[in-house]
Amino acid sequence: MKHFTNWLLLSFSLLIAFQVSAQELINSTYLQSLSKTQILSQFGTNPFVINGVDMYRIHYTTPDVLGVPDTASGLLIIPDDLAVIYPLLSYSHGTVASKNDVPSKLQGGYELPMVMAAYGYVTVVADFLGLGDSRGFHPYVHADSEASASVDMLYAVQAYCEQNNVLLNDQLFISGYSQGGHASLATQRLIETELMDDFTVTASSPMSGPYEIYGAQSDYALGDEEFFYPGFLPYVALGYQRAYGNIFGEIEEFFKPAFVPMVEQFRDGIINLNNLNTQMILELNATYGEVLPKYSLQDSILDQILNNPDHPVSVALADNNLHEGWVPQVPTRFPYCGMDDQVSFQNSIVASDAFNANGAPDTKAELINPDFDHGECVLPATTFTMLFFRQYQMLEFINSVFGENTLPIEIFPNPVTSQLNIEGLETEADFRLYDLTGRVVVDQKMYFGSNKVALDNIQSGIYFVEVISEGRYRKEKIVVK
Repeated sequence: MKHFTNWLLLSFSLLIAFQVSAQELINSTYLQSLSKTQILSQFGTNPFVINGVDMYRIHYTTPDVLGVPDTASGLLIIPDDLAVIYPLLSYSHGTVASKNDVPSKLQGGYELPMVMAAYGYVTVVADFLGLGDSRGFHPYVHADSEASASVDMLYAVQAYCEQNNVLLNDQLFISGYSQGGHASLATQRLIETELMDDFTVTASSPMSGPYEIYGAQSDYALGDEEFFYPGFLPYVALGYQRAYGNIFGEIEEFFKPAFVPMVEQFRDGIINLNNLNTQMILELNATYGEVLPKYSLQDSILDQILNNPDHPVSVALADNNLHEGWVPQVPTRFPYCGMDDQVSFQNSIVASDAFNANGAPDTKAELINPDFDHGECVLPATTFTMLFFRQYQMLEFINSVFGENTLPIEIFPNPVTSQLNIEGLETEADFRLYDLTGRVVVDQKMYFGSNKVALDNIQSGIYFVEVISEGRYRKEKIVVK
């Protein structure tokens, strides 16, 4: 009995140690900075870019798919104006070609979350398990590990911000594109079902993601229409083999002989996803005359996926569907485009419809453009997302309490009907009113003392006031009724 008690105490101690270390910040490495001017020069004029950014590689602890502590990496992007209290934005990156093609190494589409940070968010981008500096093969579109890696990085970033005087409010925004759409919705699910005491999700906008992997996406990738991304199939199979361990015994059991060597080379890191995809396209064309990824699978496996929902492959695919068993509790949008050639747009519609059928308070699928494909959809979907978030984003200027750089003025009333009052100006100032698209609706000079802005001809809605005077400024969100 004594030995059992000692073993139990040891096991409990190890469990506690694991829980403590599961979200630990290990270190941070400065990468680079871009000023507001540099961002505008590189990415075009944008009235919502309010600051430059500083970028850091973060190392933190998180469990791998077997529950063993791992060291993961990710990119932290901080606005360079630390006189502001910012919200957090968790951004999940899309499919990358190789282990080092990740945001923390300033690859893998890091530019998009960088610009998001310039909108006034402390932006957190996990590399995910098996990518960047974590070990093993990446469990591709595996919802649980995408979510845990993202959430554990949020904990680590909170610790970083506390240690480095970066002030955060209690808002958390969640987004991501493609695989990142899947990962961001998985992150939202984890937080809203288990971690509401630790995070306050304000709004979410997963973009063009495969939310119904077993269904809309598997039907699309394994259908009778040509699909020019056959490399996704082995990526999923290899990733789920790592996560579940029962997808196949040998690769030869899953893929036809001609495809096995290239799949093994991809698994071993000899070729990247782009190389694999090209080789599979060439083989499919040469052997079958068309690019139908289903022909790369053993006939028995294909039959099981299509007809047997109880087969381990089907079960694993269904386990990573995200539209069942929970309902988003915050405003959630699913931007998509109608000619998406990588992720079936039906994913967004199926997810939104399922959530609404189960009582989601504010969930919509948003058609961004009926004619855009997956790549063309990135920028307009992101623009939509940032404008959607801007309705809820709160920025509190520290100097509004302590003086110095924030204009000590009053802006009232809010909501406003016909006339906005600006009081307390000590010198001449520039006044601008922006709508949610970034269009300047009112642009006028202001003078010492009290000023009035007529809004009689302004449509009802949410707007942003900006008042600038001699290096000091004030920005506020107002509602026009």
